[in-house]
Amino acid sequence: MLAAIADCAEACRGTLRELDDDFRERRAAIERGYGQLYVTYYRPDSFGPAYRLELPAALLAREPLGAVLATFRGALRVSSIQEPLPQFLADAICRQLGHAFAATAEGTRTTLQSEFELALVQRYLGPYRTPRR
Repeated sequence: MLAAIADCAEACRGTLRELDDDFRERRAAIERGYGQLYVTYYRPDSFGPAYRLELPAALLAREPLGAVLATFRGALRVSSIQEPLPQFLADAICRQLGHAFAATAEGTRTTLQSEFELALVQRYLGPYRTPRR
């Protein structure tokens, strides 16, 4: 019995060593990646917020920092938006995903109804109803 417990403990130690080695490799890869990333804070206007910018070293190698900051400042020109324009647009698109999913489901239902009997489609997708809002 004690021999089985000792064998089990040794197997666990081996697994833990492997996990530790894997963790160290992943951590080193992350640190290498961040080593190629420059972080700066930028306030384009005295009355606006400061932004944390994480810039890849490859970008700074081919573009001067002033040009990068000017591009960022240009993306903030819409006065009613308090965040960078690309982030605002990405958020707006994500808010529309619910409508896109509903349209996709409706298109799927319509396609299936033209190929299969209505009862069969409703059996798997449920009856068609206009969602309440």
